[in-house]
Amino acid sequence: MAVQLTVFDGSGCIGGNKIYLLADGVGVFFDFGLNFSARSRYFDEFLRPRSALGLLDYLKTGLLPPIPGIYRHDLFPPGAKRMEGFGLKEDDPLQLQAVLLSHAHSDHLQMISFLQPHIPIYSSLASAVIAKARQDTGSGNLDGETTSIIPKEEWEGLLRSSHYRTSPALGRIFKVAEGQIAGQVQEFWATPPSARALQCIPLESYSGQVGNLNTLYFPVDHSIPGSGAWAVETSEGWVVYTGDLRLHGARKGDTLHFVAQAARLRPLALICEGTHLDNEWFMSEAAVYENARLAVELSKGLVIADFSLSNMERLALFYQVALDTGRILVVTFKDAYLLEALSQVIPDMPSIENSSQLKIYGPNKVNLASWERALAERYSARMVPAQEIQKAQAAFILCFGYYDLPNLLDIEPRGGLYLHSSSEPFHEQMILDMGRLQAWLDHFQIHNAGHLLQKPKPSPFHSSGHIGGHELLHLIEQIRPRFLIPVHTEKPHRIRQMVQARLGKAVNVILPKTGHTFSLKG
Repeated sequence: MAVQLTVFDGSGCIGGNKIYLLADGVGVFFDFGLNFSARSRYFDEFLRPRSALGLLDYLKTGLLPPIPGIYRHDLFPPGAKRMEGFGLKEDDPLQLQAVLLSHAHSDHLQMISFLQPHIPIYSSLASAVIAKARQDTGSGNLDGETTSIIPKEEWEGLLRSSHYRTSPALGRIFKVAEGQIAGQVQEFWATPPSARALQCIPLESYSGQVGNLNTLYFPVDHSIPGSGAWAVETSEGWVVYTGDLRLHGARKGDTLHFVAQAARLRPLALICEGTHLDNEWFMSEAAVYENARLAVELSKGLVIADFSLSNMERLALFYQVALDTGRILVVTFKDAYLLEALSQVIPDMPSIENSSQLKIYGPNKVNLASWERALAERYSARMVPAQEIQKAQAAFILCFGYYDLPNLLDIEPRGGLYLHSSSEPFHEQMILDMGRLQAWLDHFQIHNAGHLLQKPKPSPFHSSGHIGGHELLHLIEQIRPRFLIPVHTEKPHRIRQMVQARLGKAVNVILPKTGHTFSLKG
């Protein structure tokens, strides 16, 4: 039978992967993520799609592709005939048996929020836990309903969330690659973060099949726990999807194992990322640790470590720096919630309960969310207020990001050190944010050791989550697929040039066009 591939998003850009494979009557998506570039073209933090119109704004601005039969019925606004203009006639639905999720970064996960809840999500256990923790601690936006949905109802010609007392949140179906799921993890999965009840569907271990297709999941090294690659066996051969991966992190061996196993499959097609195509050298996590430790040792005041919320490997790194320099690592409520959840899946995560050098920042808030209140009660002995940090600033490393900066007004730092341990700004809004960040640092005379506004030098305190160009070419050469489909890259033509120069016609490079379907034959 025919094997067809459609890249609905993720072609010629970084992120937003929505890659549809139809093989032998079974349809799966590799990821269903948010395209940050497309969103920033129309929206920002305060200018957002109108939730009262459900899917409408997302479809009109291209944040969701017009695909019939896969989206939640409760997100069609009243007078849904308007949706027919987007090709969303339900009499011709797309076949979709599953989403194969590579990892829990928003640009691969977030638009799952709009899919019908009966469509199962296949992932690692860590990815499922991270997704739930991010939703539990999120702002409750429509595009944040990745592990459970809040049903919408019609109200005066628009949509609104059903009442929390009478309508529980509905859990999504997650099937995880791990065979053992601990009872504590299931308990976390079933716990609602607010007063709204949760009608939970317990996590399941997946059998290795989606419909009649055999599938394989391979852990890989990336900047978030639980990252993986997928392979699907079709009648024409194996189709392999790399997700995002690298070779310079602590789990380099996972990526090497994936490459070796994928090569043995002699795949029909390889769908691969190419984010940092022109980079040939990256800071290793070990080098980040040494740079951070030395910087903290030399600092005489408060240290602020800024890294991505989901980068638990980086949190663990700064925890080790705190241990080695005699400081206390202070995390936010969101960090603590995710850390507690992940510690049930990854045993070597730092422990809030058992470490005197790991504490939670007590923010000046009148009303705590239900999950925050429960966390504060469990770890009351681990809470540290601004006044305590103010009195002994050189004793602490604060895990603060951009939106935590107002807390500095309560701490009143007297100098100090800021370590930017995340990716460099890559679009206009991020550059503006970095300007505001610098204003805060200047206000308190905090030294910016990352020199964010003096590009192109990368921060010595950050290690990329992506593979370099030479390494990527070597990966392709080892796996040697019949067809190569580059995604998650702004330079697909450059990948084709590199592959043709090295491998000639041995690998047929297909540059996908957004929304166009092409066939793969062995």
